[in-house]
Amino acid sequence: MGKIFQILLAVIGISVGYTLYIISQTKSQSLPIPYTINNSYDDEASQAAKADILVIGDQSAELIKPGLKRIIQKMNKKYKSPLKVFDWTRANEGIHRTYQKVAALKKVPSIVIYLGGSSEFYEKLFDKKYSELILKNFSVYENPNLKSLFMLSPIFGKLLFRSVPSLNLSERPESQRGVLLNLAKNDGAKAQKHYEVHYKIFNTLFSELISLVKFSGSSLITLTVPVKVTNPPKYICDNATSETIIDLQVTLEKALKSGTTKRYYSLAKGLTASSVGNAKSFYLFGKFNESLGRLKNALFNYRLAQSFDCYQNSGNFIINQIIRKHSLAKSIHLIDFDAIVHREFGEDFIFLDHYRPQVKYMDQVETRLENKINILLNY
Repeated sequence: MGKIFQILLAVIGISVGYTLYIISQTKSQSLPIPYTINNSYDDEASQAAKADILVIGDQSAELIKPGLKRIIQKMNKKYKSPLKVFDWTRANEGIHRTYQKVAALKKVPSIVIYLGGSSEFYEKLFDKKYSELILKNFSVYENPNLKSLFMLSPIFGKLLFRSVPSLNLSERPESQRGVLLNLAKNDGAKAQKHYEVHYKIFNTLFSELISLVKFSGSSLITLTVPVKVTNPPKYICDNATSETIIDLQVTLEKALKSGTTKRYYSLAKGLTASSVGNAKSFYLFGKFNESLGRLKNALFNYRLAQSFDCYQNSGNFIINQIIRKHSLAKSIHLIDFDAIVHREFGEDFIFLDHYRPQVKYMDQVETRLENKINILLNY
Protein backbone atom coordinates (compact mmCIF):
# COMPACT_ATOMS: atom_id res chain seq x y z
CA MET A 1 0.00 0.00 0.00
CA GLY A 2 2.86 2.35 0.94
CA LYS A 3 4.61 1.64 -2.37
CA ILE A 4 1.43 2.43 -4.36
CA PHE A 5 1.06 5.70 -2.41
CA GLN A 6 4.67 6.61 -3.24
CA ILE A 7 4.09 5.90 -6.94
CA LEU A 8 0.90 7.99 -6.85
CA LEU A 9 2.76 10.89 -5.24
CA ALA A 10 5.51 10.60 -7.87
CA VAL A 11 2.96 10.68 -10.72
CA ILE A 12 1.25 13.73 -9.17
CA GLY A 13 4.63 15.40 -8.68
CA ILE A 14 5.64 14.80 -12.28
CA SER A 15 2.25 16.04 -13.56
CA VAL A 16 2.42 19.20 -11.44
CA GLY A 17 6.03 19.77 -12.46
CA TYR A 18 5.20 19.37 -16.15
CA THR A 19 2.18 21.69 -15.83
CA LEU A 20 4.32 24.34 -14.08
CA TYR A 21 6.95 23.99 -16.81
CA ILE A 22 4.36 24.48 -19.56
CA ILE A 23 2.96 27.51 -17.74
CA SER A 24 6.46 28.95 -17.34
CA GLN A 25 6.98 28.67 -21.10
CA THR A 26 3.76 30.59 -21.85
CA LYS A 27 3.82 34.38 -21.67
CA SER A 28 1.19 36.39 -19.84
CA GLN A 29 -1.22 37.80 -22.41
CA SER A 30 -4.85 38.77 -22.74
CA LEU A 31 -4.95 37.93 -26.47
CA PRO A 32 -3.54 34.75 -28.07
CA ILE A 33 -1.28 36.64 -30.48
CA PRO A 34 1.75 34.64 -31.70
CA TYR A 35 4.16 37.53 -32.38
CA THR A 36 5.96 40.44 -30.71
CA ILE A 37 6.36 43.92 -32.15
CA ASN A 38 9.15 45.93 -30.53
CA ASN A 39 8.58 49.17 -32.43
CA SER A 40 8.47 52.46 -30.57
CA TYR A 41 6.05 54.92 -32.15
CA ASP A 42 6.81 57.80 -29.76
CA ASP A 43 7.49 60.51 -32.36
CA GLU A 44 4.57 59.59 -34.63
CA ALA A 45 2.27 58.91 -31.69
CA SER A 46 2.79 62.41 -30.27
CA GLN A 47 1.84 63.93 -33.64
CA ALA A 48 -1.13 61.59 -34.07
CA ALA A 49 -2.47 62.48 -30.61
CA LYS A 50 -2.64 66.17 -31.54
CA ALA A 51 -4.83 65.56 -34.60
CA ASP A 52 -8.58 66.12 -34.87
CA ILE A 53 -8.87 63.35 -37.45
CA LEU A 54 -6.63 60.27 -37.58
CA VAL A 55 -6.47 58.08 -40.71
CA ILE A 56 -5.23 54.51 -40.19
CA GLY A 57 -4.93 51.37 -42.31
CA ASP A 58 -2.85 50.28 -45.28
CA GLN A 59 -2.41 51.31 -48.93
CA SER A 60 -6.17 50.92 -49.50
CA ALA A 61 -6.58 54.30 -47.80
CA GLU A 62 -4.91 55.96 -50.79
CA LEU A 63 -8.31 55.64 -52.48
CA ILE A 64 -9.98 58.09 -50.09
CA LYS A 65 -7.14 60.54 -49.44
CA PRO A 66 -7.84 62.91 -52.38
CA GLY A 67 -11.52 63.04 -51.39
CA LEU A 68 -10.67 63.52 -47.71
CA LYS A 69 -8.38 66.41 -48.62
CA ARG A 70 -11.25 68.11 -50.47
CA ILE A 71 -13.59 67.49 -47.54
CA ILE A 72 -11.19 69.10 -45.05
CA GLN A 73 -10.55 72.08 -47.31
CA LYS A 74 -14.30 72.64 -47.53
CA MET A 75 -14.83 72.26 -43.79
CA ASN A 76 -11.94 74.54 -42.84
CA LYS A 77 -13.83 77.43 -44.35
CA LYS A 78 -16.38 77.03 -41.54
CA TYR A 79 -13.94 76.80 -38.62
CA LYS A 80 -11.68 79.45 -37.06
CA SER A 81 -8.91 76.90 -36.49
CA PRO A 82 -8.14 74.48 -39.35
CA LEU A 83 -8.80 70.81 -38.70
CA LYS A 84 -5.66 68.79 -38.10
CA VAL A 85 -5.50 65.52 -40.00
CA PHE A 86 -2.76 62.98 -39.32
CA ASP A 87 -2.17 60.28 -41.92
CA TRP A 88 -0.89 57.22 -40.06
CA THR A 89 -1.56 54.73 -42.85
CA ARG A 90 1.35 52.63 -44.07
CA ALA A 91 1.74 50.35 -47.09
CA ASN A 92 1.59 46.61 -46.30
CA GLU A 93 0.50 47.26 -42.71
CA GLY A 94 -1.78 44.63 -41.22
CA ILE A 95 -4.25 45.16 -38.39
CA HIS A 96 -1.64 43.90 -35.89
CA ARG A 97 0.56 46.96 -36.44
CA THR A 98 -2.36 49.38 -36.77
CA TYR A 99 -3.83 48.19 -33.48
CA GLN A 100 -0.52 48.49 -31.64
CA LYS A 101 -0.03 52.04 -32.88
CA VAL A 102 -3.47 53.20 -31.73
CA ALA A 103 -2.98 51.41 -28.39
CA ALA A 104 0.24 53.44 -27.92
CA LEU A 105 -1.61 56.77 -28.12
CA LYS A 106 -1.97 58.77 -24.93
CA LYS A 107 -4.92 60.53 -26.52
CA VAL A 108 -6.98 59.14 -29.39
CA PRO A 109 -8.17 61.86 -31.83
CA SER A 110 -11.91 62.58 -31.77
CA ILE A 111 -12.42 61.00 -35.21
CA VAL A 112 -10.55 57.93 -36.46
CA ILE A 113 -10.98 56.67 -40.04
CA TYR A 114 -9.96 53.08 -40.84
CA LEU A 115 -9.49 51.70 -44.34
CA GLY A 116 -7.31 48.60 -44.34
CA GLY A 117 -7.60 44.85 -44.83
CA SER A 118 -5.59 44.57 -48.05
CA SER A 119 -2.38 43.57 -46.27
CA GLU A 120 -3.48 40.93 -43.76
CA PHE A 121 -1.47 38.18 -45.47
CA TYR A 122 1.57 40.27 -46.37
CA GLU A 123 3.65 39.71 -43.25
CA LYS A 124 4.67 36.49 -41.54
CA LEU A 125 3.20 36.58 -38.01
CA PHE A 126 3.85 33.01 -36.86
CA ASP A 127 5.63 29.80 -37.74
CA LYS A 128 3.21 27.71 -39.80
CA LYS A 129 4.04 24.56 -37.82
CA TYR A 130 2.22 26.09 -34.84
CA SER A 131 -1.01 26.89 -36.72
CA GLU A 132 -3.04 24.20 -34.93
CA LEU A 133 -1.86 25.32 -31.48
CA ILE A 134 -2.62 28.96 -32.26
CA LEU A 135 -6.13 28.04 -33.44
CA LYS A 136 -6.71 26.08 -30.21
CA ASN A 137 -5.67 29.17 -28.23
CA PHE A 138 -8.17 31.27 -30.17
CA SER A 139 -10.87 28.69 -29.39
CA VAL A 140 -10.09 29.09 -25.69
CA TYR A 141 -10.09 32.89 -26.02
CA GLU A 142 -13.44 32.90 -27.83
CA ASN A 143 -15.11 30.80 -25.14
CA PRO A 144 -17.70 33.23 -23.67
CA ASN A 145 -17.27 31.64 -20.23
CA LEU A 146 -13.55 32.44 -20.20
CA LYS A 147 -13.34 35.74 -22.08
CA SER A 148 -14.00 37.84 -18.98
CA LEU A 149 -10.99 36.22 -17.30
CA PHE A 150 -8.65 37.39 -20.07
CA MET A 151 -10.07 40.90 -19.73
CA LEU A 152 -9.46 40.76 -15.97
CA SER A 153 -5.76 39.92 -16.14
CA PRO A 154 -3.19 38.66 -18.71
CA ILE A 155 -2.07 36.08 -16.15
CA PHE A 156 -5.02 33.94 -17.23
CA GLY A 157 -3.50 33.75 -20.70
CA LYS A 158 -0.44 32.21 -19.10
CA LEU A 159 -2.62 29.64 -17.36
CA LEU A 160 -5.04 28.79 -20.18
CA PHE A 161 -3.21 29.32 -23.50
CA ARG A 162 -0.94 26.66 -24.95
CA SER A 163 2.69 27.69 -25.30
CA VAL A 164 3.57 29.01 -28.78
CA PRO A 165 6.99 30.55 -29.56
CA SER A 166 6.51 34.27 -30.19
CA LEU A 167 7.81 35.52 -33.53
CA ASN A 168 9.74 38.79 -33.27
CA LEU A 169 8.64 41.10 -36.07
CA SER A 170 11.02 43.52 -37.74
CA GLU A 171 10.60 47.29 -37.57
CA ARG A 172 8.94 47.27 -41.00
CA PRO A 173 6.72 44.56 -42.53
CA GLU A 174 8.64 41.87 -44.43
CA SER A 175 6.85 39.95 -47.16
CA GLN A 176 5.96 36.26 -46.66
CA ARG A 177 5.19 35.89 -50.37
CA GLY A 178 7.60 32.96 -50.72
CA VAL A 179 5.95 31.11 -47.82
CA LEU A 180 2.47 31.61 -49.25
CA LEU A 181 3.47 30.60 -52.77
CA ASN A 182 5.13 27.44 -51.49
CA LEU A 183 2.00 26.50 -49.52
CA ALA A 184 -0.29 27.34 -52.46
CA LYS A 185 1.71 25.13 -54.83
CA ASN A 186 2.45 22.21 -52.52
CA ASP A 187 0.15 21.95 -49.50
CA GLY A 188 -3.39 23.27 -49.76
CA ALA A 189 -4.43 22.02 -46.32
CA LYS A 190 -1.61 23.89 -44.60
CA ALA A 191 -2.29 26.98 -46.70
CA GLN A 192 -5.92 26.97 -45.52
CA LYS A 193 -4.84 26.60 -41.87
CA HIS A 194 -2.35 29.42 -42.39
CA TYR A 195 -5.05 31.75 -43.69
CA GLU A 196 -7.43 30.68 -40.93
CA VAL A 197 -4.94 31.93 -38.32
CA HIS A 198 -4.63 35.26 -40.16
CA TYR A 199 -8.43 35.60 -40.20
CA LYS A 200 -8.58 34.87 -36.47
CA ILE A 201 -5.98 37.54 -35.79
CA PHE A 202 -7.79 40.08 -37.96
CA ASN A 203 -11.18 39.24 -36.44
CA THR A 204 -9.86 39.61 -32.88
CA LEU A 205 -7.77 42.75 -33.37
CA PHE A 206 -10.34 44.57 -35.50
CA SER A 207 -12.88 44.03 -32.72
CA GLU A 208 -10.31 45.20 -30.15
CA LEU A 209 -9.53 48.28 -32.25
CA ILE A 210 -13.19 49.30 -32.23
CA SER A 211 -13.40 48.81 -28.45
CA LEU A 212 -10.19 50.77 -27.93
CA VAL A 213 -11.42 53.79 -29.90
CA LYS A 214 -14.89 53.70 -28.32
CA PHE A 215 -13.49 53.36 -24.79
CA SER A 216 -11.35 56.46 -25.38
CA GLY A 217 -14.51 58.44 -26.13
CA SER A 218 -13.64 58.90 -29.81
CA SER A 219 -15.63 58.00 -32.93
CA LEU A 220 -14.55 55.46 -35.53
CA ILE A 221 -15.48 55.43 -39.22
CA THR A 222 -14.72 52.11 -40.93
CA LEU A 223 -14.72 51.29 -44.63
CA THR A 224 -14.72 47.93 -46.37
CA VAL A 225 -12.09 47.33 -49.06
CA PRO A 226 -13.25 47.52 -52.69
CA VAL A 227 -12.16 44.16 -54.13
CA LYS A 228 -12.09 43.20 -57.80
CA VAL A 229 -13.32 39.60 -57.89
CA THR A 230 -13.70 38.76 -61.58
CA ASN A 231 -10.09 37.70 -62.19
CA PRO A 232 -9.49 33.92 -62.40
CA PRO A 233 -8.07 32.23 -59.28
CA LYS A 234 -4.28 32.16 -59.10
CA TYR A 235 -3.89 28.76 -57.39
CA ILE A 236 -6.24 25.88 -56.60
CA CYS A 237 -5.59 24.12 -53.29
CA ASP A 238 -4.49 20.55 -54.02
CA ASN A 239 -6.78 19.12 -51.33
CA ALA A 240 -9.82 20.58 -53.11
CA THR A 241 -9.32 19.05 -56.55
CA SER A 242 -9.02 15.75 -58.38
CA GLU A 243 -8.75 14.43 -61.95
CA THR A 244 -12.55 14.05 -62.07
CA ILE A 245 -13.09 17.64 -60.93
CA ILE A 246 -10.56 18.93 -63.47
CA ASP A 247 -12.29 17.01 -66.28
CA LEU A 248 -15.66 18.48 -65.31
CA GLN A 249 -14.16 21.98 -65.19
CA VAL A 250 -12.85 21.51 -68.74
CA THR A 251 -16.38 20.53 -69.82
CA LEU A 252 -17.78 23.68 -68.20
CA GLU A 253 -15.15 25.89 -69.84
CA LYS A 254 -16.17 24.47 -73.24
CA ALA A 255 -19.82 25.20 -72.42
CA LEU A 256 -18.94 28.83 -71.66
CA LYS A 257 -17.14 29.17 -74.98
CA SER A 258 -19.96 27.55 -76.95
CA GLY A 259 -22.71 29.49 -75.21
CA THR A 260 -24.44 26.39 -73.82
CA THR A 261 -24.38 27.50 -70.19
CA LYS A 262 -28.09 26.93 -69.65
CA ARG A 263 -27.73 23.29 -70.59
CA TYR A 264 -24.78 22.73 -68.23
CA TYR A 265 -25.96 24.99 -65.41
CA SER A 266 -26.96 22.12 -63.08
CA LEU A 267 -23.56 20.50 -63.59
CA ALA A 268 -21.79 23.76 -62.72
CA LYS A 269 -23.91 24.19 -59.61
CA GLY A 270 -23.39 20.58 -58.52
CA LEU A 271 -19.63 20.91 -58.92
CA THR A 272 -19.47 23.68 -56.31
CA ALA A 273 -21.13 21.30 -53.84
CA SER A 274 -18.86 18.35 -54.67
CA SER A 275 -15.61 20.36 -54.73
CA VAL A 276 -15.91 22.58 -51.66
CA GLY A 277 -12.96 24.95 -51.40
CA ASN A 278 -12.11 24.67 -55.10
CA ALA A 279 -11.77 28.28 -56.25
CA LYS A 280 -12.05 27.42 -59.94
CA SER A 281 -15.39 25.62 -59.51
CA PHE A 282 -16.91 28.69 -57.88
CA TYR A 283 -15.30 31.00 -60.44
CA LEU A 284 -16.82 29.00 -63.31
CA PHE A 285 -20.22 28.94 -61.60
CA GLY A 286 -19.92 32.72 -61.25
CA LYS A 287 -19.32 33.00 -64.99
CA PHE A 288 -22.30 30.72 -65.69
CA ASN A 289 -24.56 32.93 -63.58
CA GLU A 290 -23.24 36.10 -65.18
CA SER A 291 -23.83 34.72 -68.69
CA LEU A 292 -27.46 34.01 -67.76
CA GLY A 293 -28.00 37.44 -66.19
CA ARG A 294 -28.14 36.09 -62.63
CA LEU A 295 -25.88 38.87 -61.43
CA LYS A 296 -26.41 38.59 -57.68
CA ASN A 297 -25.51 34.89 -57.75
CA ALA A 298 -22.58 35.61 -60.06
CA LEU A 299 -21.10 38.19 -57.69
CA PHE A 300 -21.53 35.92 -54.67
CA ASN A 301 -19.74 33.02 -56.38
CA TYR A 302 -16.94 35.27 -57.68
CA ARG A 303 -16.41 36.45 -54.11
CA LEU A 304 -16.27 32.87 -52.85
CA ALA A 305 -13.84 31.94 -55.61
CA GLN A 306 -11.50 34.73 -54.60
CA SER A 307 -11.76 33.74 -50.93
CA PHE A 308 -10.94 30.10 -51.78
CA ASP A 309 -7.88 31.05 -53.88
CA CYS A 310 -4.94 29.15 -52.41
CA TYR A 311 -2.76 32.25 -52.77
CA GLN A 312 -4.11 35.25 -50.87
CA ASN A 313 -2.35 38.59 -51.28
CA SER A 314 -5.06 41.24 -50.89
CA GLY A 315 -8.40 41.98 -49.28
CA ASN A 316 -11.27 39.60 -49.87
CA PHE A 317 -14.89 38.82 -49.05
CA ILE A 318 -14.04 37.27 -45.65
CA ILE A 319 -12.06 40.33 -44.52
CA ASN A 320 -14.92 42.60 -45.57
CA GLN A 321 -17.47 40.43 -43.78
CA ILE A 322 -15.44 40.73 -40.58
CA ILE A 323 -15.36 44.53 -40.97
CA ARG A 324 -19.13 44.60 -41.58
CA LYS A 325 -19.92 42.23 -38.69
CA HIS A 326 -18.03 44.11 -35.98
CA SER A 327 -18.90 47.58 -37.26
CA LEU A 328 -22.63 46.80 -37.24
CA ALA A 329 -22.54 44.84 -33.96
CA LYS A 330 -20.74 47.68 -32.17
CA SER A 331 -22.73 50.49 -33.82
CA ILE A 332 -19.76 51.97 -35.64
CA HIS A 333 -20.08 54.37 -38.60
CA LEU A 334 -19.61 52.01 -41.56
CA ILE A 335 -19.16 53.01 -45.19
CA ASP A 336 -19.48 49.83 -47.23
CA PHE A 337 -17.10 50.83 -50.01
CA ASP A 338 -17.14 47.36 -51.56
CA ALA A 339 -20.97 47.24 -51.65
CA ILE A 340 -21.15 50.71 -53.24
CA VAL A 341 -18.68 49.66 -55.93
CA HIS A 342 -20.54 46.44 -56.74
CA ARG A 343 -24.06 47.88 -56.68
CA GLU A 344 -24.07 47.99 -60.49
CA PHE A 345 -22.15 44.76 -60.98
CA GLY A 346 -22.73 43.37 -64.44
CA GLU A 347 -24.39 46.56 -65.68
CA ASP A 348 -21.32 48.78 -65.93
CA PHE A 349 -17.55 48.38 -65.67
CA ILE A 350 -16.51 48.84 -62.06
CA PHE A 351 -12.72 49.02 -61.87
CA LEU A 352 -10.37 51.18 -63.91
CA ASP A 353 -7.61 48.66 -63.16
CA HIS A 354 -7.05 45.89 -60.63
CA TYR A 355 -7.11 48.40 -57.77
CA ARG A 356 -9.00 51.62 -58.55
CA PRO A 357 -12.81 51.73 -58.85
CA GLN A 358 -14.52 53.98 -61.36
CA VAL A 359 -14.61 57.69 -60.35
CA LYS A 360 -18.39 57.81 -59.81
CA TYR A 361 -18.12 55.25 -57.01
CA MET A 362 -15.26 57.17 -55.42
CA ASP A 363 -17.47 60.28 -55.48
CA GLN A 364 -20.27 58.42 -53.68
CA VAL A 365 -17.86 57.30 -50.95
CA GLU A 366 -16.53 60.86 -50.63
CA THR A 367 -20.06 62.21 -50.14
CA ARG A 368 -20.83 59.64 -47.43
CA LEU A 369 -17.53 60.28 -45.70
CA GLU A 370 -18.20 64.04 -45.68
CA ASN A 371 -21.66 63.49 -44.21
CA LYS A 372 -20.34 61.28 -41.42
CA ILE A 373 -17.50 63.65 -40.52
CA ASN A 374 -19.96 66.56 -40.45
CA ILE A 375 -22.28 64.66 -38.13
CA LEU A 376 -19.46 63.72 -35.77
CA LEU A 377 -17.95 67.21 -35.65
CA ASN A 378 -21.33 68.73 -34.82
CA TYR A 379 -22.37 66.01 -32.36
